[in-house]
Amino acid sequence: MDSLFQRSQSGFWYRINKRSGGQVIVEKMQLNIVYQVFSLDDEAMTGLKQESIEVGKKQIPKGLEEGLKLMRKGENATLVLPWYLAYGVKGSAEVPSYTSVILRVHVEKD
Repeated sequence: MDSLFQRSQSGFWYRINKRSGGQVIVEKMQLNIVYQVFSLDDEAMTGLKQESIEVGKKQIPKGLEEGLKLMRKGENATLVLPWYLAYGVKGSAEVPSYTSVILRVHVEKD
């Protein structure tokens, strides 16, 4: 496991917790992901979410989509997203507007 977080070009922090030799994630790829949203105090804000997405279709928060592009299928990662790459001004049912979050995400192999 990589112990240190790295900063992405767009300004969020990430750490790949479990590496795999899976396929690199690219635009238009169909993925099954499982993730959960936490506050910066590490309190769960949502339950576990499982989604089938197409990368690049803007179906998930921007920072999560950008984080997926740094991963491979079969990997687990922790993303620390500033509010503007998370749920933004509008927020969501569980996440208030202007809230920075921690996402723990797993990309299924297929």
